[in-house]
Amino acid sequence: YRGNSIRIPTKEASDDQKAEFFDKISRFDGVMRAPDLEDPESVAQFYQGLGRPEDAAGYQFEPIDGLTPDDDMAFAQTALEANLTRQQANYVREKLTNSLMESEQAQQEAIKEQIDGLKEQWGKAYEHNIQIAKAAAKQLDDKLPGIADYMNSVDPKGLYDVNTVKMLNIM
Repeated sequence: YRGNSIRIPTKEASDDQKAEFFDKISRFDGVMRAPDLEDPESVAQFYQGLGRPEDAAGYQFEPIDGLTPDDDMAFAQTALEANLTRQQANYVREKLTNSLMESEQAQQEAIKEQIDGLKEQWGKAYEHNIQIAKAAAKQLDDKLPGIADYMNSVDPKGLYDVNTVKMLNIM
């Protein structure tokens, strides 16, 4: 170990002495100089040293059902702006996606419960009342653009907003 000692510069050290010190210690694995927060290039080099890609295309994501390549690129751009490493970006993306999917599933289950309650309440008249609601939506479409499309293009599971159906049914 003889000759490997490094003298830490004092506050009075010149810029050249400080630069020489940082050059010496940066040779060791795991040692990085803190970035000059006023210098964007210094900050970029620091985060790249931690594993952040140079650009958004540098993030590589596993496909997830429901996400498009455009979704992934938008997320990659956000991850780059947040200075996330590839590993951090993948972790956050997976957690957010799982959370959103769970939330959407819970929402669909709640709507299904409401629909089941409406079917129980209306009994055999359920399908007839749905047709009445669709007809009312068609008549209202000029004042509420899109309401008829909503009632006619509801997902195949029949997940209508119960309150909208009830309102349209009494019109």
